Amino acid sequence: MVKTKITRKKRIKPRVKRSESWRYTRISESWRKPTGKSSRMRKKRRGWALSPAIGYGSHRKYRGLHPSGLKEIIIHNVEELENVSIDKKAIRIAATVGERKRLRIIEHAEELGYKILNPKTSKTAEVETAPSTELESEPEKIEDEIESENTIAESEKSEKVDKN
Repeated sequence: MVKTKITRKKRIKPRVKRSESWRYTRISESWRKPTGKSSRMRKKRRGWALSPAIGYGSHRKYRGLHPSGLKEIIIHNVEELENVSIDKKAIRIAATVGERKRLRIIEHAEELGYKILNPKTSKTAEVETAPSTELESEPEKIEDEIESENTIAESEKSEKVDKN
């Protein structure tokens, strides 16, 4: 018996809408199960919107995976990081973790060779958006221009005072 490899392909899933949300603006499109006694949508009448069904589910092997193909694990501290096995897993740092602890987790994860799905912190963002050396000379030019404008304005004021 030959095993066939299951290739992951994106299947088209219908966008399910709440019953008659297209008719009334006060009804949001977010899914709610139709429950009416004579609801055409509940009865699955032809021409009415589709309802969620078990057949639209993704393959069991790929369910819950990150698009990179790795399983996500939420980490709250460095100790949890040490208990995780490295194979086919990616790390997502919890949103409630502060910046100091986040930086420690990132350093430790890089040492162990984990893929971090949300590595950005405000400090790493500052490093990435740091101005280049060309931009550093521009503020000096701007300051020189401001000084020259101030001296021109002062000289004009003194001329007005002399005339009076």
